Amino acid sequence: MTERKVSSANAILAFAVLALVVGLLATLLVAVHTPSTALKVIGTALLVELACVAVGALVGFLFGIPRSVSLNDGQIPGVEDGRKDGQRYRVNTNLEQISDWLTKILVGIGLVQLGTIKNFGSELINRVADDLGPDMRSLAGGLIISSVTTGFVSGYLLTRTVLAKTFSEYDALTERVYLAEKTAARAEQISSQVAKDVEALAAAEAILAGDDETTKNVSELVRTFRGANSAVLAQIFSRARLMRAMNWRTSKSIVARTTPIFKALTLVDDARTYHRNFGELGYALKDQEPPDWIGAEKALSEAIRIRDSRGELGYRMYEYNRALCRVVLDANRANSVASGPSTREAIVNDLRAATENGVVRRERLIESDERIKAWLVRNDVDLTEIISRGKSGGLDNRRPKL
Repeated sequence: MTERKVSSANAILAFAVLALVVGLLATLLVAVHTPSTALKVIGTALLVELACVAVGALVGFLFGIPRSVSLNDGQIPGVEDGRKDGQRYRVNTNLEQISDWLTKILVGIGLVQLGTIKNFGSELINRVADDLGPDMRSLAGGLIISSVTTGFVSGYLLTRTVLAKTFSEYDALTERVYLAEKTAARAEQISSQVAKDVEALAAAEAILAGDDETTKNVSELVRTFRGANSAVLAQIFSRARLMRAMNWRTSKSIVARTTPIFKALTLVDDARTYHRNFGELGYALKDQEPPDWIGAEKALSEAIRIRDSRGELGYRMYEYNRALCRVVLDANRANSVASGPSTREAIVNDLRAATENGVVRRERLIESDERIKAWLVRNDVDLTEIISRGKSGGLDNRRPKL
C-alpha cells in the first residue's frame, strides 16, 4: 500500500515538473530572440510560473481536502466518531469546513462574476506581458494558464491521494492505539475485580472455617464485600446459609461463625433489596450461643418488611421465628403473667401467618415448642383457632420457602 502511495505521488510530481519544464523551455526559446533581455524574461517567467503554480495548488488543495467520516455515517464500522470515556477526542474538522466554505465561495463568485474574471485575467496577462517585454502577450497567457492548471491538478491529485491516505493511515493507527489501551485497561479492570472477588471469598471461607487468625471485624468484612461482584456475594450467602442450616440444631458455635457474614451482607445491601440476608441473619442470631434475641427480632422484622414491600409470597418462617423471639423477650414472661395487649396481638398475628408455611404445619412446630406452648397457656390463646384462622387467611400452596 505504501509503494502504491509513493508511486502515485511520484507520477503527479513528474507531471508537474514536466509541465514547468515545458513552460521554461518555451520561455528560453522566446528569450533567445531577445539576447539583451534574456535574463529578465527568464526570471520574470520563472516567478510568474511559480506564483501561478502556488495559486493553482492552493485551489486544488481546497477542492481536494478529504472529509472525515463518523461512525453514524455507517461507512467505517469499528471506528468511533468520538469517545465518551474521554480517551480520545473528535477529529478537528475546521479545515474541512473552511475548504467547503471557500470552495462554494469560489464557485459562486466564478459563476456570478464571469465577466469581471475575464477582464481581470486579460489585465493580468497584459501586465505580465509588459514585464516580459514587447510582443510577449502569448507567452504570458500560456505561462499563466498552464501554470495555474498544472498547480491545480497537482495540488488536487496530491491532496486526494497522498494526503487522504496519510489521514486514513493516521486515523487507523490512532484507532489501534486506542483499542490497545482500552483492551489493556479492561484486562487490568478484570484482573483487579478478580483479586477483589478472591479476597472476599477468602475472607468468608476463613471465618466459616473458624480460623483464629481471621478477625471478625464486620466493618472490615463490609469493605471487602463491597469490592466483590453480586455473583460472588450470592455464592458467599449460599455457603453461609448452608452451614447455618446444617448446624443450627447440633452446633451453636458453628452457627455463630455465620453471623458476621450475614451482618456484612445486610450492610452492603444499601438499597435493602434482599430480604433473605436479613432473614438468615435473624436465624443465625437466634440460634447462636449465646442467642441475640433482640438482634434476631429486629433482623426478622426488616426481612418481613422488605419481603412484603416487594410483593413476594412465602418465607413465613420469618414470622414463626419472630414470634419465638417476641415470646422470649416478653417482659411478663418471668412473672408468668399475660402479655400486654400489643405484644399479645403481635405474637398471635405472627403465629397465624406462620401456619401458612407447610413445614410449620407438618412438623407441628408451634405445638412442639415449650416456650410457645407456655405463652399460649399464659395468655389464654386457643391454638386451634390460630391454626384454623391462619389457614383461612390465605395459605400459600406453593413449594414452602424456609
